Amino acid sequence: MPQVEGSDSPFGQVAARCGVRYRKRDRSCPHLAMTARESMAKTSTTIAPPDFGIDPEELPRLVKPDPVRPGRSRWRLVEADLPIWPLIWWINGSDEDGDATDAAKATEAQIAQLADYYMIAERDVRIALAYYVRNRGYIDALIDENIAATS
Repeated sequence: MPQVEGSDSPFGQVAARCGVRYRKRDRSCPHLAMTARESMAKTSTTIAPPDFGIDPEELPRLVKPDPVRPGRSRWRLVEADLPIWPLIWWINGSDEDGDATDAAKATEAQIAQLADYYMIAERDVRIALAYYVRNRGYIDALIDENIAATS
């Protein structure tokens, strides 16, 4: 591919493939803009978060906000009426080697072990994990806050 000024942008990449010279001020060219958008749509990849066997459309009916403590980190399982964040904290610390694990990559054994420990259905653990991967930042922040408070 010939090196073109600004070729690191989608516009520049399309211009280079078409064999035309691209300058940043050429972004107003409707043909080039449309071609760049089409190129980005074909090459962009969106990776869906793991769903742990839970239908994403069904997830909002399976979790609920905590009636006393607001915030996405405090949501609860509807059927088990348990907060989600302690389940995630448990999985994060459940590696056989004592190392922290990533709850978003929980194994079948960890799911079964957690369900047994809390005496809940494995489906409830899967619901908690599906909620976690969509609200990871909030739950991780709460867990970090709790770790800091107990240290």
